Amino acid sequence: MLEGLDWSAFDDRAVVAGGTVVGVVGEGGDVVSKAWGTVEPGGAEVTADTVLYAASVAKQFTAACIAEIVVTGRLSLSSLVREIVPGLPQGLDGIDIGHLLSHTSGLPDSAVLDEKVGFAVDRPMSNGDRLRALDGVQLEASPGTKHRYSNHGYVLLAEAVREVTGMPFGAFAREALFNRAGMGSSGFLDVDHPTPAPGWSNGQPVEVRFTGVGDGGLVTTLSDLVAWNRWLPSSHIGQLVLGDRPTLPDGSLAHDAWGVSIRPHHGLRIESHGGAMTGYLIAFVRFPAQNCAFIAMTNADDLGPNDFNHRLQALASAVLAGHLDRSQPDWTETHGQAVRT
Repeated sequence: MLEGLDWSAFDDRAVVAGGTVVGVVGEGGDVVSKAWGTVEPGGAEVTADTVLYAASVAKQFTAACIAEIVVTGRLSLSSLVREIVPGLPQGLDGIDIGHLLSHTSGLPDSAVLDEKVGFAVDRPMSNGDRLRALDGVQLEASPGTKHRYSNHGYVLLAEAVREVTGMPFGAFAREALFNRAGMGSSGFLDVDHPTPAPGWSNGQPVEVRFTGVGDGGLVTTLSDLVAWNRWLPSSHIGQLVLGDRPTLPDGSLAHDAWGVSIRPHHGLRIESHGGAMTGYLIAFVRFPAQNCAFIAMTNADDLGPNDFNHRLQALASAVLAGHLDRSQPDWTETHGQAVRT
């Protein structure tokens, strides 16, 4: 299936600065990857082993840390976050761990919250700085009633991991996830970690200086994400992380729960997430029934997340053409829809 792959969706990735790497995992675990560009002008070529910033793909690792704590009996999905993380404002009353995981906490838009504290990729900001934005917060909806993507919800989850385990979040992730999955080149920014290639935005270098984790803060490689793709589904936490998504009062699904969006693509189940941060883009989609996965990473944000995502979709659709029902919508149109088997 991976012979003679058509890489045309990415073949114009010659940029002034930065590079792109794309990998396809086929049935049976075979992996093919291709890279374009360099980490910086005149620098080393980008490869499957180049360490890059993974933006919001970090969320499934945060969720997996929660899953590890849940399956070992140290936490419940119904545990209230204010009873776990000290010092949180009363406005967060009623929010439990399950609400945070499924983006149904009722928290307002994270971009607005981050403006309050001046968050930026090149500013030395910690989780404490991010959580200051929650002071005086008013929920937009009662917990469990509305699906609204929230970065701050996953910052709270990382803090819950730290409180329950007594370990820095990144240290626990290394012990519980990276070591088990064989991800030796991955780490979170709150602890010692591999140094990522610089990001590039509008031809200018971007240095990752913040240390906040949970919603992001992961540095990794395409090779390590291939290892994660191999490990997670059959792991002791796979059923929890990749299980059924909560149903909302309006009948839709909280498809982004557990840091993995589960929805249909031309009739096929996908398990996916992407991410964007100044200077970096990433997209990661798994087709479990076909035993395939498609991963794309770049340290140049010139395409923008929508174009980058569409390019990976074009590659996936070309590879899986014989499995697709073109009368059914693609993954950009199926947010909140159930997967029908």
